[in-house]
Amino acid sequence: MKCYFHNQEEAVASCQRCGRFLCSVCAGKYNPCLCEDCAALSIEVEKQESDNSKREALADTKEEFIQYTMYGVVGFIIGALLGYFLNDNNLGVAIVFGLMCFFVPYGWSTISYLLSFLPIMILPIYIFIIWYVFKFAISIFFGIPCFLFQLIRYLWIRHKIKAA
Repeated sequence: MKCYFHNQEEAVASCQRCGRFLCSVCAGKYNPCLCEDCAALSIEVEKQESDNSKREALADTKEEFIQYTMYGVVGFIIGALLGYFLNDNNLGVAIVFGLMCFFVPYGWSTISYLLSFLPIMILPIYIFIIWYVFKFAISIFFGIPCFLFQLIRYLWIRHKIKAA
């Protein structure tokens, strides 16, 4: 059999992806043994995956910041209503509950980003329910500094754009 790319050379291996026969020169180019086309495709896929994995833990665009803020406003309204009606119409508790729920989207996204580095485990459904309740509680406290950092970064970038 002859090499797919060099018709004059004898094949010594085959591409592990597509099965094309390769000569010793072609077979030694890539590890694992891939033809030029499959190697180029593999490099492109890896580049796209690395571009996707470069996303930050926090919202990295103005639109995402606004989106998280809108989620926070909805969370504030729901938390304030729950705090108000569950605590004998206490306005102070309602505001505290609302503020706590406002920061959840920022903390939730940060925790999700950090957990993306851990392997996924298969657990019973009740463990996931407990985990999401725990993650919600942690998100409140992670969300406060994350929101403040986002706000300062957003205002700083806006200031730099106006100055330019």
